[in-house]
Parts: sequence; C-alpha cells; structure tokens
Amino acid sequence: MNIKIMTFTGADDTVDPRWLAALSTLHPDVEWGILFSKAHQGSARYPSAVWIDKLEAVKMANPKLHLSAHLCGAYVRDICRGEFTEPPGWDMFDRVQLNFHGIKHDTVGAGFIDVLGKIVASHGKKVIFQMDGVNDVVFEKSRVVLGPGNIFPFFDCSHGAGIVPDVWPDPVDGVLCGYAGGLGPDNLASECARIAEVVGERDVWVDMETKVRTRDGSAFDLRKVEMCLLSMGM
Repeated sequence: MNIKIMTFTGADDTVDPRWLAALSTLHPDVEWGILFSKAHQGSARYPSAVWIDKLEAVKMANPKLHLSAHLCGAYVRDICRGEFTEPPGWDMFDRVQLNFHGIKHDTVGAGFIDVLGKIVASHGKKVIFQMDGVNDVVFEKSRVVLGPGNIFPFFDCSHGAGIVPDVWPDPVDGVLCGYAGGLGPDNLASECARIAEVVGERDVWVDMETKVRTRDGSAFDLRKVEMCLLSMGM
C-alpha cells in the first residue's frame, strides 16, 4: 500500500495557517481538509471567514499547500437539490468532499449531476464522496456520468464520528480510495497495516480529524499531526 495523500481535517482559528504551510513544505504529501458548515462556521473545527482569508493569503505564497474543502450540512443538501453557493476561499481548494454523514439525501433530479459537472469542468476540482452505506449508489451514478478520474470514494463507516471499524472496506477498483475512522498518532501505523491487508499494493489516502485535536477537542493539535507523520516515516 502506498499512502499517496495524508489528510488532516479540522484546522480552524486555533492554528496559524503559516504553520500548515511550513509542514506542507516539509511533507508535500500532506493535505489539509477544511470543514465548511453554514450553521457552524467560526466554531471549533469550522474556521471563520477571517481565518479563511488568512489561509488564502498563505496559499498564494505557498503553492505546495494542498487543500480540500469538506462540505457539510446545508452545503451538501443544496448540491443534492441542484443548487450551490461557493464557500469562502473556494478557488484555493484542489478537491471537494461531500460529507453525507450517513443521512439519506435525495439526488434523483438531474440538478445534482449538473452541479457536480460544473465543479469538475468549470472549477477543475476533484470530488470526494463519503461512502456511508446510505448514499453509495450516488457515487456509482456520478462516476458513470462524470468519469472515474473525477470522482473518488472515501470510506468512513463511522460517518465522521472517529471510530475505528471492525473491518476496513474493500476498495473500488481502478480509482484512488480514501480511508478514515478513528485514525490518529496512537494507532495510525497499526491500522494502516490492516488497511494494507484489504487494499494490497494500491495507492490510497488516509484522513484524520478527531484524534488530531487536543484532548478536550477544543483545538487543532499540530503536535499530534507531527506524531502521525513520524509514525509513518514521512
């Protein structure tokens, strides 16, 4: 197994964006997942618009800073209805993740695919689908229409709750797959060994959120990020 991308999600106002850029310079395979929620922006895990502006300025000066926009709540519901409002700093993100969180979404209309097509074609972004066992059929439909090189599956059986699964899901053939669920500095190496048993020699990415925060969850913890990187020899 080759970890092509290591994503750390949830950077917020508790961390200086310049530190993210510094780590990205040392570790070019790192990606920072930035959470967006219309209801929670400016709270823990969901950075404020002011912080996003700072991140955007840092990104302009540091092209090796890789970012993904992780859309939650109303952002995802709007896309499923065929509507979309760009979150702050939209242009600086290479990938966009739809966090379904195990909630059934109505994507029957053509508008959903139309919006995804615009995100891919007009904005040049790759789209990540949170594979939750509830909306997986949406991934297959979108993959057929938009092409396998633009749509990527992301397996998080805990729906963002940070729980390690009993069994890691089988990958989708022919496409880069992502894995998450309770990963952190205490178990990243051992769980990646378990993931490798499932994926074999494939390229994957892994994503961490809950376990790279302080014990009380109030702040993004760069010390834990560095511990993850060291545990994997990166």
